Amino acid sequence: MVPPPTPSKSLAASRDLLALLAELNAARPALAVATPERQRLAFTAWIAQARAAESILGGTWARKNVAHVAETLHRLSRLWWPGSIAALDPRSTPATAWPGITATSWTDAAKECRARLERAEVWADDAARIPPPHDAAELFAATCDLLTSFGGPLGHPAPLDRAPAIIADARRQISRLVRAAATLRWLRGTVPAEPWALAIGRARGLARAMGNHSGDLAGILAPSLVPLAGWAVHLGRNPAQERVLSQIPRPDAPDAVLLAWLVAAFDVLDTPALAKHCTHLVPRILALHPDYEDRRLRRRLDQLRHRLAPPPPILAPPAPRAPINPPPVDPRIAELRAQLAGRRILFATNRSSPEIEALLAEHLHVRCEAVASASSPRRRQSLHARILRGSYDIVLVAHGFTGHADTEQLGAACRQAGVLFCMVDKGRFARIVDALWAHLHAPRLAVAVSPDSAA
Repeated sequence: MVPPPTPSKSLAASRDLLALLAELNAARPALAVATPERQRLAFTAWIAQARAAESILGGTWARKNVAHVAETLHRLSRLWWPGSIAALDPRSTPATAWPGITATSWTDAAKECRARLERAEVWADDAARIPPPHDAAELFAATCDLLTSFGGPLGHPAPLDRAPAIIADARRQISRLVRAAATLRWLRGTVPAEPWALAIGRARGLARAMGNHSGDLAGILAPSLVPLAGWAVHLGRNPAQERVLSQIPRPDAPDAVLLAWLVAAFDVLDTPALAKHCTHLVPRILALHPDYEDRRLRRRLDQLRHRLAPPPPILAPPAPRAPINPPPVDPRIAELRAQLAGRRILFATNRSSPEIEALLAEHLHVRCEAVASASSPRRRQSLHARILRGSYDIVLVAHGFTGHADTEQLGAACRQAGVLFCMVDKGRFARIVDALWAHLHAPRLAVAVSPDSAA
């Protein structure tokens, strides 16, 4: 028969049990980034210590507190996925708490697990994480977004072993998951510990649920794996660039620090890429006057200054120019407008003529289309086709600028289509008025033309 515990022993057991959760919470950040084996040993030692106190105390209070410890460890194991923890099974015994131990009491099981913890596996890739990524926060957020798509938010346990649709999707995207796992290995120690544990825990859970179909995912998560050239190179990044970009000076950095960083940056970044990371340093860089002996460094600094210099001020737009050849006060204008209003006019020349187009519309109320480069073969063919379709009532040709052959061909098209054809020298407004006045009573203009008949 086991003798009842002494008061001092019961008091000590009560204190141990009350302190256990506080110890667990204090150790969580360090344990979060530990290897799966170390996590399993720590969990086993804690539950064994709790059950040792329960065996001494007995009663409802002890059972309630032990259940609280077990529930906390169960939840962490479902989030971090360190592997199976036999001691969390209520039916476990001290002898089955950890493979290979020979403990006969929970106190001995806790002691043996803590002893094994001293020599348990650690991450082998500490050196391979150097240099860390300069954009660690963005990289970690993107990785977490990917892992969240397989089972939901990382802070909620996902029953991956009972989610065939999720596992099927994970198998289809195995290459992305392998890269995400490698990224998490690189980010260890650079991002917050417990969010990192949730992310790599989801990756471990997916690897375990996929089993033999996990490909390289399980291997990339193994703590013993060390990439030969480091995680940066493994992931296709340039270690020299990562070092430079992780050391970008603050705006209040001394000139010597800024100059030394620029020399290092010139070796690994081109000017456009470097400028993107210097927006907070523009006044400082523009004010630098280093005495670089290396001509290459002087040239690179000048290029960087040129790219960072503010753009020249935007000047007010110039006042609009007065129209070329403004129309004189001409009593013929009113009669021409009454006769020609609404007519469709083509003005063919070899240069842009927006002023003539505007003057004809304003003073004669016609719809004028000024066409530049009428001598272009393709444009000329198009104009011929439109004239023959009846798209214009009058065709004006600035024959002082267009070629003789072009003028003749446009005239032939007008005669074939029955369209009034006028040559207007160099196309000044006064010359156009003269030509239209001369043809004011031409039979072709006597026919009423619907303003809506334009092509």
